[in-house]
Amino acid sequence: RDISRSEEPGIFTVNCQVRAKDTDLPVSGAAFIFNGETIITGPDGLIRIDSVPEGSYEVEIRAAGYDPYHNPELGVFENVHLDVTLDPLSFDVQLLVLEKELQIPVMNASVTAGSTSATTNSEGLALLTLPLGESTVHLTKEYFEDHSEDLNISSDTMLQVDLQRLLADVKFRISNAAGSREKEAAVSIGDSTIYTNTLGLATFTALKVDTS
Repeated sequence: RDISRSEEPGIFTVNCQVRAKDTDLPVSGAAFIFNGETIITGPDGLIRIDSVPEGSYEVEIRAAGYDPYHNPELGVFENVHLDVTLDPLSFDVQLLVLEKELQIPVMNASVTAGSTSATTNSEGLALLTLPLGESTVHLTKEYFEDHSEDLNISSDTMLQVDLQRLLADVKFRISNAAGSREKEAAVSIGDSTIYTNTLGLATFTALKVDTS
């Protein structure tokens, strides 16, 4: 806050510069509400109120697309200059990420939109807070096809995304006629052969899934 003395005792000037937090550019058309009076900022984001008596005043600033600013008690005991940055309006976007064919939750999928990111939980849910307007959400998960979704955000939103599985791990457990686990039993898929371990398990990793 930049303050200087007024030449007239007890009477001061209030100046305010309104900028957008995300761009640092002036906000034109913002309503500066001071002591019941409303002044609209111009292209430079500036307002000026002269002949303000000494005292404390409630200040509100409102602009389309931004969270409002509120100062319940601005002390005016000298000339006052305010620098106010407005946060863009933002909304919660909850995504439910499911495996396309089985419609089961996909855990640990990476969800990003701009500089905002989240990871799905065991229920396939992830929460992003995104600004008003257009955003592109990108989803990635090992063994799944990457997915992008264009959104136009104007309210809190719930979105279901189905991811296409491309690869899968396949496990075989081999037992003999007596029910005991078979060690070093050969299991083949195509040209690949794997031998069971001491638990009778053979695991094939990253097998291509037939999506036709």
